[in-house]
Amino acid sequence: MADLVRTIARSGHRSFLNVFKRMGEGSPAPLSWPHPGLMLSLDFPMKKGLGEFCRRLDERVLAAGGRLYFAKDSRTTPEMIRRMYPRLDEWRKTRDSVDPDGIFVSDLSRRLGITGR
Repeated sequence: MADLVRTIARSGHRSFLNVFKRMGEGSPAPLSWPHPGLMLSLDFPMKKGLGEFCRRLDERVLAAGGRLYFAKDSRTTPEMIRRMYPRLDEWRKTRDSVDPDGIFVSDLSRRLGITGR
């Protein structure tokens, strides 16, 4: 974690809101976000190079076994979500069983490709 903090400090991107906390078990749901470990949340102002910097941070999150929180994300990719949430197909199967006509869809689910439609 210290290396990650140093990487962020040296990046030239300054987070104006930081949250660091210990997380416990998530729920057994296929898209449950929390799992035991440490959570770091950062809010950066938009500036040149931020997108690429965040993509590099995403790779580090993934390498550490972490995931992004759907409700707070505004920029990740469908491919990254598939890698972070390996039970996505299980969730889709459940979704299809309760919403076979695909009525309940959000902009977020379309952007991240989790609707499957």
